[in-house]
Amino acid sequence: MTTMQDSAAPLELDLVEAGPDQPRQPWGVFLTRPDKGSRVEPKLEARVTMYADRSRFFVTYPNGREEILSPSQFVALVLELKRSGRFLFDRKMR
Repeated sequence: MTTMQDSAAPLELDLVEAGPDQPRQPWGVFLTRPDKGSRVEPKLEARVTMYADRSRFFVTYPNGREEILSPSQFVALVLELKRSGRFLFDRKMR
C-alpha cells in the first residue's frame, strides 16, 4: 500500500527565519481515500497544526515524524495529494 509519505514528491525548501514559538492550532487531517465499494474507513495519514498567523504548518505522521512547511509548501502538498486521487484533506476532523 502506498502511503502519503511515499507518494509525495520532495518539496523545495523555503527557508524563512523562524519567529517566536507560538501555540499551534489544529488545522485538519490527511486521510487515505478507500477504494469505492470496499466499505473500509478512511485511514488517518497525518495531522496538521499551524501557527495562528498561518506562517508555518506542521504535518505530523503517526510514526512521530514531523514536517514543518511554509504556507506555499503546504498548499503545494495538499494540491499534489488531492491530484493523486488517493488522499483527502479534511479540515473538519481534528
